[in-house]
Amino acid sequence: MFGLFLAGACLSFVMIPVVLITVYTRWLGLLVTILTFLAALFTTVATVIATVLFIIMQNAITSVDQLNIEGHIGTQMFAFMWIAAASSILAWLITLGQCCCCASRRDVKRGKKTGSKKAWGPEGAPVSEKSEKKKGWFGKRKN
Repeated sequence: MFGLFLAGACLSFVMIPVVLITVYTRWLGLLVTILTFLAALFTTVATVIATVLFIIMQNAITSVDQLNIEGHIGTQMFAFMWIAAASSILAWLITLGQCCCCASRRDVKRGKKTGSKKAWGPEGAPVSEKSEKKKGWFGKRKN
């Protein structure tokens, strides 16, 4: 449980600056999406394990009447764990959406996609002109 929390926290920390690079290429976006999924998976699995473990421990401690011991589960800790799990799942869904749906800067510059209006030049044309002849495999021009 602790190892999963630690792995999820470390991956999430590393993904904060790396996610900014996904604007440039979709292949890197795919790699970041996979790593973000692993961070979300580790955090969520650790949260589920911790929840089940603490509820079982509370029931086991409270069930013995001869010892006169009661166990209480801290709601702040559970809220913190589940907010972390939900946030990591949301981050994974956002990076998945960026990988599949959004136009990268390279696509906008090459003219494959229109992207946002900020990427367009002053006359309504893309920032870099798209060549009229299409390129084939390995950059050769098609006639």
